[in-house]
Amino acid sequence: MPNLKNCPFCGSDKTICKTIDIEELDYQEEQDFYFILCAECEAQGPLKTTQEKAEKAWNRPGRKARRK
Repeated sequence: MPNLKNCPFCGSDKTICKTIDIEELDYQEEQDFYFILCAECEAQGPLKTTQEKAEKAWNRPGRKARRK
């Protein structure tokens, strides 16, 4: 996994990539979604269709993250 930036909320470097099973979202197509999760404060990056896109979104300047 590439170097992920620290969490924008708590500053932790304990970030992981998680996958959401599409059945959990009640989506019509079979597709997994990925997001970066801070293991300290549970902030989440946006849902993306690949792990690489989720990592890029987390690392992007001015990135949008939300607290759980």
